[in-house]
Amino acid sequence: MPDLSFTGIHHLELTVRDLERSVAWYSSVLGLEEAARADVEDRTVVLFSVGPLLLGLVGHPNPPDTTFDELRTGLDHVGFRVATPDAVSAWAARLDQHDVAHSGVKDGAMPESKVVIFRDPDNIQLECYYAPRP
Repeated sequence: MPDLSFTGIHHLELTVRDLERSVAWYSSVLGLEEAARADVEDRTVVLFSVGPLLLGLVGHPNPPDTTFDELRTGLDHVGFRVATPDAVSAWAARLDQHDVAHSGVKDGAMPESKVVIFRDPDNIQLECYYAPRP
């Protein structure tokens, strides 16, 4: 029988209301580079490499006019791992440079962790998160 254990998360896809606006935001604010773009059946997917993970932004032809709400069942937020606590502070400064509202640097939920919380154009909660590896 083959090994059924997971080796990680291959990709995460986020549905957005305006694909090109979101691609521009994730590129300029987060500094991500578009790795691939594909028209798949009834949607367009733009992929970014984030370490070993692929982050996809998905555009549908007629998206509903609603914003993200983590209180609904499904995705709560996306936390991007950073290497040091100082990197969290640097991300807060970068967000300021791009006029992106954020929480400021705070203690995270894990011991000795730091986090800055912000939202993308569709209100999806994102975090830059430092935590020592367990």
